[in-house]
Amino acid sequence: MESSHLKTDVVIVGGGTTGLTLAKFLSEEQVDFILLEADTSFFEKSCGEGITPEIGGCKFFDLYESQVGIERITDSMRIRLDYGDVEFDLSNIMVDKRAVEQELARQAISRGGDVRTGERVRQVTRVRDQIRIEPQGIEAKVVVGADGYGSIVRRFMGVEKPRHFGVAAAGYWAEESPGNACIVEFKKSVAQYGYAWLFPRKNDWNIGIGSVRAPLFRQQLARFQQRYPGATGWRTAVVPLDLPVQSYGKDAILVGDAASQVVSVFADGILPGMICAREAAKVLIGLSHRNFANPDLSAYEKGWKSMMGDTFRNGYFVHRLMMGLYFSDHLLYGFMKLMKRVYR
Repeated sequence: MESSHLKTDVVIVGGGTTGLTLAKFLSEEQVDFILLEADTSFFEKSCGEGITPEIGGCKFFDLYESQVGIERITDSMRIRLDYGDVEFDLSNIMVDKRAVEQELARQAISRGGDVRTGERVRQVTRVRDQIRIEPQGIEAKVVVGADGYGSIVRRFMGVEKPRHFGVAAAGYWAEESPGNACIVEFKKSVAQYGYAWLFPRKNDWNIGIGSVRAPLFRQQLARFQQRYPGATGWRTAVVPLDLPVQSYGKDAILVGDAASQVVSVFADGILPGMICAREAAKVLIGLSHRNFANPDLSAYEKGWKSMMGDTFRNGYFVHRLMMGLYFSDHLLYGFMKLMKRVYR
């Protein structure tokens, strides 16, 4: 008996920058897909909205191909510690992330992609040789988890969640004119085992705080919000700060935060997720030419590891080292001075 379920080749669960970047590349090659985003609008989670311009020769603007939502390009990063400031010559692309995600969705839809919001996936199962997505009633040949730290696709694959993570909250503050440096505060009085940030946008600051010690976070956030009483638009999120997990299975792959594809030392996941999304798109486009017959998704993991493996490992180990030095303000300051020489 013929199934009454809606059929497609690929279902993407999650419509952040990573999922939408994958949708954009698949739509360019007319791969049949449906993207399902749980929220009714884009960008509903905490984010500093700063994007590293380039990693390993991969440039953000080459992947994004637009200027929509670009707020400012900063020229430095200032680390504030109790022993003093350390300034790095590291630029950052500050964006209106909702506008960026809307633009990526527009690009995908304009090329025939099916992008749906307000579609929370409750269950992913395998029925014979098809993936079934519920309650939407969609059957697909491959499912992609771009659904963050709490990924339902990762649970379907039987892959354990990342052990190390942080909790973060961000809002907007407009009571001082933004400068052109991103400011990060590593101070115990502000955020124990974490940091706070003030990132300049066009007309305001994206401010936030994060910590790897979840039980302490609520109190730290309350103190931080008291420093900026006029701040608005607060959002929270859980961010993976671990090495990447296994990112593929028989008929499923993970991208972005769902796979812990994050440079942990900076909690930097936007450009890394976009790069990994492009690698996923290459594999899925190739499989589409063979009607997804006998799919081997291991090529995806080989691809992103070749591009980003060293970056993820280095970022993780530096992050763990910094958390280990947090007991000593003097050692942390010395470590930052050493890092400045490395990044010079």
